[in-house]
Parts: sequence; structure tokens; C-alpha cells
Amino acid sequence: MRFRARHRLRANKDFALIRKSGKRHSFAGFLVQALAHEKGQTGRRIGFRVSRKVGNAVTRNHAKRYFRELFRIHHEELPEQCDLVIVVHPTLPKMNRKRIEEDFIKLCRRISALAIT
Repeated sequence: MRFRARHRLRANKDFALIRKSGKRHSFAGFLVQALAHEKGQTGRRIGFRVSRKVGNAVTRNHAKRYFRELFRIHHEELPEQCDLVIVVHPTLPKMNRKRIEEDFIKLCRRISALAIT
């Protein structure tokens, strides 16, 4: 899958809805707010909240790029109608990439399990 504009969350109302109604999943280095939609709505989308505490612009963009790539690779493990907002903590740039990927895979499985029930 190629990461396209339709896979991005951009509108403030979408971020606010996910913050208000979504489930929170906390991991070392990042927090995820996830919201599963009903059938017929938009597909899988991802958005980011990365503060300046994480680092300079290069570091923040690198973190977003890395999560976009994880999303692109592992999107099939998420429910068909799902929005994610990833909040990056300042400790993430110092973390091992393998651990971040393992946590992201755990997240995908956890969200899928919640969507099925």
C-alpha cells in the first residue's frame, strides 16, 4: 500500500472527536488514541501530535515518518474503519526502533480485538 492523503487525519474536528470518544492505549514513547467507525465511513487514517519537547523539526518529522511507515506496513492488522492519533513523547527518539515496532504491532492487535468484540 502506498501512503496517500486519504490516510491522513487533518481536520481539527476529527482530532477532537478521537480525543473525546476514542480509546487510549499507552506505550513507552508514545500514546495512541483510537476510534473505530461504523461501516461506510472513511477507511484507516492516522494523525500525529508531536510537540517541540520531542526535539527540533528534523527529529519531529523523523518520528512522524517512522510511524507513517509502520502504519503503511501493518495497516492490514487494523480494523477496516479505524482512526488513530499518535501522541509522541519526548523519550521516543532515544528508543530502540525494534521496540517501537513491536509496540505498534501490539497496538494493532489490541485495537482489532476490541473492534471484534
